[in-house]
Amino acid sequence: DSVAAARAFLALHSATRDRAWLERAEAAVLFVARRFRRGDGAGFDTASARGPFDRPGPQRDENVVLARAANLLFRLTGRAEHREVADQAWRYLSRPEVARAGSVGGPLLVERERRLDGTALASPGASTRWAPAGARVRRGRAGLA
Repeated sequence: DSVAAARAFLALHSATRDRAWLERAEAAVLFVARRFRRGDGAGFDTASARGPFDRPGPQRDENVVLARAANLLFRLTGRAEHREVADQAWRYLSRPEVARAGSVGGPLLVERERRLDGTALASPGASTRWAPAGARVRRGRAGLA
């Protein structure tokens, strides 16, 4: 699916620093945002309706993966549209009935990554690895402060 492709493109960008992979990841995430955006402003559907009686809805794990990919894209590019995708997924994930269903690990990761300062990773050639809270990024590598 498009979200899995975006994650793969981000991994390829991390390994090669080839901007083409980053651009493909952006295109995949923005495709999902346009095609599967929910009308209520919270989350993204997992599939399109195939008929008049088909009512696809959001899936928690898919929204976790999309939010994390969009967060990373925002941190790498500084583009607000990626932050908006992550925020919309987060609005779904932070609903009490969604947050309480199943493991809380995915939503907690999304929230933590949303709070990280992304300015250090938005520079060309910076590392795409997540820096721990309180860490600073030097010469493209995360180091403890």
